[in-house]
Amino acid sequence: MNKIAIFHRADGIYGYQTKDNGFHIRLRTAKDDIKKVELIYGDPFHWVQDPNSTESKHIWMQENSDVIEKYETDGEFDYYKFTMYNSNKRFKYYFKLTDRNGEEFLFGEQGVRDWTKNINGHALGFTWGYACEGKLNVPPKWWTQTDWYQVFPDRFASSEKELKFKTDGPEHLEVLGGNIKGITEKIGYIKDLGFKGLYINPVFKATSAHKYDTIDYLEIDSQFGTIEDFKELIRVCHVNEMKIMIDGVFNHSGYEFEPWVDVVKNGANSKYKDWFWVKDFNNLKNAMDYDFGEFQKNKAYETFGDTPTMPRINWENEGVKKYFKKVIEFWTSLGIDAWRLDVADAPSFTFWRFFRNTVKNINPDCAILGEVWYDAIPFLRGDMFDTSMNYPFRTNILEAMVYKNISISDFKSVFTKQKYLYSDYINAGLFTLVGSHDVDRITSIVKDEKIIRAMFAFMFLIPGSISFYYGDEYNQIGRYDSDNRFPMDFSDHSEHKTYKLIKKLNEIRQKRNEVIQGNIRWTNIETNELRFTWEDGTEIYIDIENDIVFINNQAIL
Repeated sequence: MNKIAIFHRADGIYGYQTKDNGFHIRLRTAKDDIKKVELIYGDPFHWVQDPNSTESKHIWMQENSDVIEKYETDGEFDYYKFTMYNSNKRFKYYFKLTDRNGEEFLFGEQGVRDWTKNINGHALGFTWGYACEGKLNVPPKWWTQTDWYQVFPDRFASSEKELKFKTDGPEHLEVLGGNIKGITEKIGYIKDLGFKGLYINPVFKATSAHKYDTIDYLEIDSQFGTIEDFKELIRVCHVNEMKIMIDGVFNHSGYEFEPWVDVVKNGANSKYKDWFWVKDFNNLKNAMDYDFGEFQKNKAYETFGDTPTMPRINWENEGVKKYFKKVIEFWTSLGIDAWRLDVADAPSFTFWRFFRNTVKNINPDCAILGEVWYDAIPFLRGDMFDTSMNYPFRTNILEAMVYKNISISDFKSVFTKQKYLYSDYINAGLFTLVGSHDVDRITSIVKDEKIIRAMFAFMFLIPGSISFYYGDEYNQIGRYDSDNRFPMDFSDHSEHKTYKLIKKLNEIRQKRNEVIQGNIRWTNIETNELRFTWEDGTEIYIDIENDIVFINNQAIL
């Protein structure tokens, strides 16, 4: 038995409470190493007199015993899953493991022990003290039923004109004139494509076209319209049974943010000097006055990346918190359904807990999405974010299907490993994407549309809350920022095969959402085919070469 490979913790990932007050457990072992797994469980307070002892000696009463079948493998590890129930909603449990030689062992918090010697030990096993609502860590129910269409406001639609670049290619700060009214007029288009949510990049008053350099957090940028225009957008979304999510930038401000302007002007004498992370007040100047490379040599203050136009905010400052509390309350109270938080891995845990409490006190059903590009579990413990952006999905599927650095079989192994970073509830809410404003358009990376459609099909047929970048439905071109932010083309794309596929996949997700959000299992992890099943046994096969998606052997298009 490979004892090092055996893993379980009652940690919210390998052991977590279910919505119906059960307790779901996962066990990991080395591949093909264990002959039998038996779960012994019951109430941790049920102790009885040892019938084999004449002295006053109590042993734990083992009320239930279930053999757990292997659920799946990632090629290196095997995974076992089981949900147990107890009328008292208290759980003590351990695993009885039988290896390939028939030897039996007990596995609990203290590791793998001899079965017969340790079966009644007080300290052995795992415990979940009590199942109650406050320990349930799930995103809002509507979130897992919503797939999102991402809009970059300046480049999507205008109520006044056609959007075109002045030159052959986009300039980073070039403003094209997209506005909120233009987005509102196109809600019908987004709805017809099948999406139930609108994710909109920043609309606060800011300097650039992308608006991630905020000037005023309490104003709509006049380039986009007015607060009344934004309220109307919310209303139209809700009338059309769509959710709306806005982008919040709390890691940094823009260099024209009034408190930062005051710091640059007055230095250490500024009343806002502690609102930012300034290292050298003597070398402060307007961000646009630095020569190329000059700021990066000395870095008089902390910024987003090494960008002098985006000074990092001191989230722990009470003045900052007071200001941001007004900001959070204002926008949440307007009726938005979710926040997407930019650079979410940088601000402190205490700030994000403050953010969450402020939002949830106004609307407990308002979802909070964090931009984290890697394992986000530190933020997904139930006290900060409801979910995270699933960039690892994009990285892994491109590695397999585009760059060919790993095989499809390897991708399936990595995909399975990724599932066990989070609970099934969190997996069902991950913001899964192939395209966004921060990465190359997929059509600039791979020219074979069959591969593009295969990636989209897989993304739509697995658990998660899908994010779809505007224009990808007709294979919009564009490389990295800001070439990936070309204006939307509203020509008739209804006969485009990618458009038809996305529309069909949205129909399937709406009809089969509960099943899709359950889980998937590979038919054979060792092959280079994208063939898997949903929890109800529905078989999915994505035939990349022939550009066909099959559900139970029937082509969906």
